[in-house]
Amino acid sequence: MTYTDWTGGAFDQVTTANDNTTYEKAYTGTKQYIRTVAKVLLAACEFGTTVIRLTATSVEDDLLADIIDAATGNVEDITRRYLLTQTWDYYLSAWPGCDHINIPGGNLQSITSVKWTDSDGTETTLTENTDYYVETNGTGIGRLVLPYGETWPSGTLYTTHPIVIRFVAGWTAAASIPAKIRNSIKLICADMYANRESQVLAMSATAYQENKTVMRLLQSAILWDEF
Repeated sequence: MTYTDWTGGAFDQVTTANDNTTYEKAYTGTKQYIRTVAKVLLAACEFGTTVIRLTATSVEDDLLADIIDAATGNVEDITRRYLLTQTWDYYLSAWPGCDHINIPGGNLQSITSVKWTDSDGTETTLTENTDYYVETNGTGIGRLVLPYGETWPSGTLYTTHPIVIRFVAGWTAAASIPAKIRNSIKLICADMYANRESQVLAMSATAYQENKTVMRLLQSAILWDEF
């Protein structure tokens, strides 16, 4: 391994006039490894060097993390979207009277499974591209659609949660989320941080409807379908 001198990392020479002093240097570079090199230039003496590794922290890290999480949740509540990749179970109590089922959250990536349970407790898993098709529909509402001429399964459904659709939705990367949504989260975070005493971290979907800038940014991103 080859080491290169750290520019500005040298200490002044220690003499008998200052040999009881502790000298410190803070390294803020990006190198994975560092080491110290010491030389005895005059008289023999005892000394030692130590490299102390500190993790970058802030006394407000936990608060900021909570604010970001709460602000993101607020935007998801307002827009009725799942922002980043998430897996959810969507429960239905009955098959619809039409040939499709709308999937909540927008940005449907895939449907993992569609299962239904009859009154005897027997669970059946439907087959994609045979029993149903998937329409992801971009950033809009995804759908589970019956093939032409097909019908939903017959039989008496179980009394509770008889139909469950497991699906994956959301943008796959933060950078892919539209700027208006990302900036709305930043505005909410800034508001909560600057006014933390009055906010008391009491978050709800309507908490920021008085912030006209946030609501204008999010207006066109809201999914209006009922679920």
